[in-house]
Formats: sequence, C-alpha cells, structure tokens
Amino acid sequence: MNSHSSLLDALRRFRVSAALAAVVYLVLGVFLLFAPDASRTLLCSVIGIGVTVYGAFSILTFLLGRGQSDYTLDLLLGVCAFAFGVFSLLNRTFLMDFLFVILGLLGVVGSISGIQRAFNLRAFGYASWLALLIASLVTLALSLSVVFMPDLYGNMMMMVVGILLIVEAVCSLISLQRLSKFTKAL
Repeated sequence: MNSHSSLLDALRRFRVSAALAAVVYLVLGVFLLFAPDASRTLLCSVIGIGVTVYGAFSILTFLLGRGQSDYTLDLLLGVCAFAFGVFSLLNRTFLMDFLFVILGLLGVVGSISGIQRAFNLRAFGYASWLALLIASLVTLALSLSVVFMPDLYGNMMMMVVGILLIVEAVCSLISLQRLSKFTKAL
C-alpha cells in the first residue's frame, strides 16, 4: 500500500508542476501572440543586458589580470561585447533585425546560386530546370523582403512561437485532465 500511496503523491506533484508550466506557457504564448513588438523588445533587452554583462566581466578579468598577455583576448572580446551590448540596448530591436538581415542575405546568396544552377541545368538539357529557376526566384524575392522588412518577420516569428506555446499549453492541460481521471480511477 505504501508504493500505491507514493505513486499517487508523485502523480499529484507531477500534475501540479505540469499545470503550472501549462499556465506559464499559456500566458507567455498569449503575450507573444498579441504583443509581438513588446516581446521582441523584451527579448532584445535581455540579450543586450547579457552581452553587456559578459563584456564588462571580460574587461574586469583583463584589468584584474594586470594586463598580462594571457588576458589580452579577454580585453578585446570584452570591449567588443560591451560595445555591442550597449548598442543593442540603445537600439531595442537591433539584434532581431540584424539576425533577420543576415539570414536574408544568406538566402539571397543561396537563391542566386540556385538561379545559376538552373541555367546550368538548362544548358545540360535537364527538363525540369524551370522548376528550380522559379523556386530560386521565389526564394530570392522572400530573402530580399526579409532583408528590407525584418520587422515584419520578427513580429511574425514571435506570433508563431506564441501560437506554439498556446498549443503546447492546451495539449498539456488536456493531458492533465486525462491524468486526473486516471488518478481517480486508481
């Protein structure tokens, strides 16, 4: 009977922690879905603070090492991280926009390469070269839109993550409801 009682206690503790996690996911998901700008700003602020603190710590490590050559890299990394972090804090959505511009540029390079491959395939007589060309042109257009409109994609990403968190919370709550029925049956 002791093992039965401990199993029920473990199930109750699990249900409480899973319910709390589901509520947190639900609240966070709703926040991300309905306030994507604020979510992006908050995320960028947290990352900016983290990078700034890392930079300050690296600079302090160099200063406490009294300028020894072993710590020169710490100073360089510290100054760069500190400057990047402060700049990110002053320009709240810089990090997210920067990330999307870099990803967009990678997409542009990949799609230009795809266009070149499509024309090479046409020269070799490959019948489906046009499909690759069309796909590469669509990818190029989307990549350029990411480069020139990173705000749109940043908000969209926050909203998608919000939807995923809400779905996760609902699935967890449904599972908990079924677990409650199972626990009562025991």
